Amino acid sequence: MITLADLRKQVREIILDTLQISEDENPEELSADTVKQWDSLGHIRLVSQLEERLSLSIPQSQIPDLWHEDAIVDAAARLLNIKDR
Repeated sequence: MITLADLRKQVREIILDTLQISEDENPEELSADTVKQWDSLGHIRLVSQLEERLSLSIPQSQIPDLWHEDAIVDAAARLLNIKDR
């Protein structure tokens, strides 16, 4: 069973990999405001990778709200039914 800490780590890795963020430019906070590569196309690629790598389906109505690492973790935790928040 995946824990919330594991999920948070996986989400961060997916964001870094998908948006090709190097360790040198790895900001403490990952969001569309802090990562220049996180534009609309990057967002679509990120959602696709999240769905594929976490084996989940993100409802289209939630996609516009996923512009911050914490929002992604919260949404994924709900979709994966992870309770230890």
